[in-house]
Amino acid sequence: MQYRDGRSRRQDVPHNYLYDKDRTTGLDILTGFVVKRVLVECETQTPRIAKARRLVVLSAGTFGSPVILERSGIGGAERLEKLGVDMVADLPGVGENYQDHPVVFTQYFAGDEADTLDGLMQGKPDEVHRWTEQWAKDGTGMLASNGIEAGSQLRLTPEDLKTLGPEVQQRWAHDFADVSDKSIMCIACAAAFLGNPVGMSPRKYITIGYTVWYSRAVGYLHATSADDVNSPLDFDPQTISGPEDLALQRWAYKQSRDIGRRMPLYRGENKGGHPAFAPDSPAAVQVEGQPIKLSDPVVQYSAADDMAIDAFHKEVVATMWHSLGTCAMKPREQGGVVDSALNVYGVKGLKVADMSIAPSNVGSNTYSSAVLIGEKAATIIASELGVKI
Repeated sequence: MQYRDGRSRRQDVPHNYLYDKDRTTGLDILTGFVVKRVLVECETQTPRIAKARRLVVLSAGTFGSPVILERSGIGGAERLEKLGVDMVADLPGVGENYQDHPVVFTQYFAGDEADTLDGLMQGKPDEVHRWTEQWAKDGTGMLASNGIEAGSQLRLTPEDLKTLGPEVQQRWAHDFADVSDKSIMCIACAAAFLGNPVGMSPRKYITIGYTVWYSRAVGYLHATSADDVNSPLDFDPQTISGPEDLALQRWAYKQSRDIGRRMPLYRGENKGGHPAFAPDSPAAVQVEGQPIKLSDPVVQYSAADDMAIDAFHKEVVATMWHSLGTCAMKPREQGGVVDSALNVYGVKGLKVADMSIAPSNVGSNTYSSAVLIGEKAATIIASELGVKI
């Protein structure tokens, strides 16, 4: 996650790496430009050319870097031929191996006494004035928080595994059983409405979101035009397309709902933010309600209820903006795009340095991973160029 200092002020890369003039001499930042391609050999008649004598580093992200490579003639031979781009390097792994953290948000009504960000997010003038004034005064109040007040990393119990099917059981035995601090899911609670706001009533909410950290979904994204940088991508994330991810998301929904119904500020469930259970099901959504006791039994779900949960997840699953993997650092013969020094295979003087190089996912927010890649890239590049940092 992004670091916040003692005054709850967000600390980001530009303020800590770029805006320090003593550390960034010689840096020229061009804004308002979109990169079309890397010129492996000098061309003419291009809108604008930025030349480098020694090295070009792509840092356009998981969506940007692979399509720039493809427009530059670096990618799978068949795909480049369809684009009408002359091949510079045959790298079929470009644009493949797309991974993300699939997230689902479910909403609950909060009591009127709850402190939430909903008034700010709904643009209520009195709330905006109150909390803006508080922030300007001493840096405290609702604007000092992103509203995510609690989170948990979850592992499966032997009882859980019995209900989740052979795919999850095999994966657990192989990747998780012997690693006691490796969680498989994350559940987090936000003091605000997160999700599609269409039709929502202007009241206070609690949102509980959950994600599979190590999703089995592996997708792809590719350029569809050699010249038009605004052309839509050929993109398929393959989100929760397999039985393992569906089973884990279903389990997470049940866990998160049992948590939500026990929160002291719980006042019911937002019907549009939950599966369409049958009205006569014991699992039916309770629009109005009060918190139940910690010792009360959990909700029981039928096979039909499970189908409703799966359908809900397929409809509303979203990205956590943790996309990675489309220029993976792996051996070339395994679909890799860059080597351990960030060099693009088969192209001299070209590197990629962003989350697209990650070969597989991580069990956390990817912000720190992105910063780490940037710092390591700076070290590698400085060493190669003989620059002291």
